[in-house]
Amino acid sequence: MDLDLKILDWNPRGLNNPARRTAIRGVVERSACDIICLQETKLSDASDAIRAESVGNRCHSAFASPADGTRGGLLVAWDPDRYNAQLISSVRHSITATFVNRAGGPAWTLTNVYGPSDADVAKETFLHDLEELRHSVIGPWLIVGDFNVILSAPDKNNDRLNRHLMANFRAMLNITEIKDIKLVGRRFTWSNEQNPPTLVRLDRAICNVDWDASFPNAQLTAISSSISDHCPLVLSHAGKIKCYSGFHFEAFWPHVEGYAQTVAKAWANGRRRKNFIHSLSRDGGTDAISQEEKRQVVDAHFHAILGTAPLPSVTFNWESLGLPSLDLSALDADFSLAEIHNAVKSMPSDKEPGPDGFISNFFKASWDLVGPDILVAFQQIAEGNFAGLHQLNVSHMVLLPKCDDASSMKNYRPISIMHSFAKLFMKVLATRLASRIDELVGIEQSAFIKGRCIQDNFIYVRLFFDGCTAPRRHRFL
Repeated sequence: MDLDLKILDWNPRGLNNPARRTAIRGVVERSACDIICLQETKLSDASDAIRAESVGNRCHSAFASPADGTRGGLLVAWDPDRYNAQLISSVRHSITATFVNRAGGPAWTLTNVYGPSDADVAKETFLHDLEELRHSVIGPWLIVGDFNVILSAPDKNNDRLNRHLMANFRAMLNITEIKDIKLVGRRFTWSNEQNPPTLVRLDRAICNVDWDASFPNAQLTAISSSISDHCPLVLSHAGKIKCYSGFHFEAFWPHVEGYAQTVAKAWANGRRRKNFIHSLSRDGGTDAISQEEKRQVVDAHFHAILGTAPLPSVTFNWESLGLPSLDLSALDADFSLAEIHNAVKSMPSDKEPGPDGFISNFFKASWDLVGPDILVAFQQIAEGNFAGLHQLNVSHMVLLPKCDDASSMKNYRPISIMHSFAKLFMKVLATRLASRIDELVGIEQSAFIKGRCIQDNFIYVRLFFDGCTAPRRHRFL
C-alpha cells in the first residue's frame, strides 16, 4: 500500500470536562492524525459538540461506545475527506469498523479496545471476546487501545505480575495469528505517578499478518503529554518509501562464468550512453513522518551545524614566515596507468559502493578493459577539463544509529559514501603526497601521519617533567 497512515491511540482519562477537552484537542491536533482512537471517555453520549471540543473539526466523523456511568467509553473519529468507514460492531469494551482510504487501496479493519480494569474474570472474558471477533474480520486487521493487561514481564518495572493473564494474552495472539507492533523510543505507557512509580505498558497496537503486509513500514511511537497518566501513541506509515534503485556491483560477480564478456559489452555500451528511518523528532516535539518532512529535518540539522562559511578577513604572508622552500614539482607529474592501477590494488575490495554502484573489486577484476578509460579521465581533470565533473562530485549520506530506537538527528552518526572514481582520484593524490608528508608537516604533529604516534607527545611531556624534578636543577615551563 503506497498511502500514508497516521493513527492516534490514547487513553486521556475522560472527556467529561470542558477544560480537559480543550487540552486533549491540543494534543490531537498536534499529532496531525487522520484517525483518532480514544479510550475511557467517561461519556454516556458523545455528541457532535463534545467531539468537536475533544478532537477538533477535521476528524468530525465518529463511532462511539457509551461509558457505564463514569467507567469506560470509547471513541473512534476520523477525517471523512481521507477515509470511508463502516461500523462492524460496538460493544462495551471495543469498537470495530472497516476503513478504506478515499485515495485508493484495500479495505482494512480497525478495532479500538478498552480492557476492563477490575476482576481477572472480566479480563479473561475480554480476551476471549477479542479471539472470537476474528470470525467477523476479513483481511487486514489492526487492534489498538488500552488493554489493561500486559503481554510479558518486561512490560512492567516490578515483579508483581499476573502470569496467568499474561499467558492468556499470549495465547489469544497465537490463536488469532496476531503480532505485537514494537513501541519505538519508549518502554512503558502508563505510570501511577507515585514515588517510586509503577510503570506498565498497558497501551499497544497489534495486527495480523495481512495488515502487516499492507503497511510494512508502520511504526509505533510515543508523544509527550501531561494531561493523562497514559502517554499518547502514534501509529504511522510513511507510504511508499523512495529507495535508491541504482546500480550496485556485487563482489561475487567476477567469479561468475561470462563475467569478462558481459563487462566488455556493457562498458562499450556505456561509452554511448541505501536502512529506513521511520520518523525523526522535530524541535517542537512533533515527529516528521513523510519522506519530505524527514528531508527537511535532516537539512535543517546539518545547516545549523555547518552554517555558511564567512569570507576571510585576513590572510597569511607565507613568505614572511621564512619557511623552507621545497621542490614539489613531482606532485604535478603526469598520471600513469601503473600508478592508478597500484592505487586500485591498495583499496579494500568490498567497501560499500557510492552513487555509481561500483566497488574497487570491479576495477581490480576488469582493469585491462576499463583502465585505459580511467587514465583518460585522470588526464582530462589534470588538464583542467571539468566537464561533467559535477556528476562525480556527489555522494550518498547514510545515517547510522548510535543507539537502539534512535528518534532524533542527535542519535545518528552521518557517513558519506563517495563516487568510486572520486575516491580513486583522491587515493592517487594522497599516495603521491604521502611520500613528502614528513617534509611538509613538523614533527610536533604526531597524529594522523603514518609512522608517527600520538602517544609520542605524552612521552615527551613526561620526560620533560622528569627532568624538571631532578635535584639542584632549575627549569622554566
